[in-house]
Amino acid sequence: STAAGSLGTYYNYNRTGLSYTVAATSTDADDTITYAITSGALPSGLSLNTSTGAITGDGASVSSSTTYSFTITATATGEGGTTNTAARAFTLTNAHKVVTSFTSTGSGTYSVPSGISSLEVLVVAGGGGGGSTNGGGGGAGGLVYAPAFPVTPGGSVSYFVGSGGGGADARNGAAPTNQSRGGTGGQSTFGQLTANGGGGGGSRGDASNSYAGEVGNPGGSGGGGSSSDSPGQSQPGGSSNQPSNGGHPAGQGFGNSGGNGGVRSPHTAGGGGGAGAAGANAAQNSRNNGGVGKTYSISGSSVGYAGGGGGYGSQQGQSDESYWSQGSSGGGNAVFTGDIMNNPAIPQGRGYVNGAANRGGGGGSIGTNIPESNSPQPQNGTAGNGGSGIVIVSY
Repeated sequence: STAAGSLGTYYNYNRTGLSYTVAATSTDADDTITYAITSGALPSGLSLNTSTGAITGDGASVSSSTTYSFTITATATGEGGTTNTAARAFTLTNAHKVVTSFTSTGSGTYSVPSGISSLEVLVVAGGGGGGSTNGGGGGAGGLVYAPAFPVTPGGSVSYFVGSGGGGADARNGAAPTNQSRGGTGGQSTFGQLTANGGGGGGSRGDASNSYAGEVGNPGGSGGGGSSSDSPGQSQPGGSSNQPSNGGHPAGQGFGNSGGNGGVRSPHTAGGGGGAGAAGANAAQNSRNNGGVGKTYSISGSSVGYAGGGGGYGSQQGQSDESYWSQGSSGGGNAVFTGDIMNNPAIPQGRGYVNGAANRGGGGGSIGTNIPESNSPQPQNGTAGNGGSGIVIVSY
């Protein structure tokens, strides 16, 4: 009673828990009907129930769309052992994973393919910029993952990809203000799914404010607090303002606070928060790393996103007072910009690092605004920029 031909198509996002039914009836209600594959083969991972005709299982992931052809024969057996058979040819299509990545900052529209009612979606906002002059690391952009985001087949969804925030620039010796912190990253969206931009890291400033430093800005993940010269006045990291569901019940939102800054001596600042963990709090003789991000394989390979930028680290007794604080999952490393030539223990020419593009990492902070002509990579006093965001859609 099931017509020959296609039984359906399934995609990577819905290849588990599959169920299709082939049915037959007999003119004699007392007959027992059994089913069997008599030519061809079912897709890998699926099996036929010989008593009910149900085809169930979890389909395998494939790199290209594959159609499987097979014949099912239904056999009706009567009380006297007499049999009658009927055979029909069917197909099932295992469609490969289709991935669309939006990497250019700005707005656009995604067209939902016909027949698709649910999408796997990853939304990452732009990371915050790092702070300057013993500054805090930039906070990562907020991250939202939706394993089954409902959509209308054949419809459309608006999206926006946020840019990274600019690194703080201390060349003019400006006293701390909101503008002297690292810039806040831009928000990214897909429909109602919303990832907030990462907060900028705080900067220590100059003599006009007694080098009191700044708190980290809030954001999807907060920026790290800067170093301070004022006793008892440590600067806290920025908080996370990323909603836990990313603005939709199907979403999972992630963001963490930036690490707290320290008080001289020595100078040390907090790491930017990441999607997977808070930034490290400032401590003596430490690398104040940015918070780790989170890793997903939605693009077809395992990639880390939304890691915090490194905060300026410190080691007593070293001429440059610097440890190399690190970012991960797209977050930038921190660096001291003084005379690294005089300290052979410090890697040469490493430079500060911007947050990685299209991964929403926070920018690395910077130690001082003094350029050194004899350094293999002279610095100009500008901390690392936050990395731009990304929106990835698959089915």
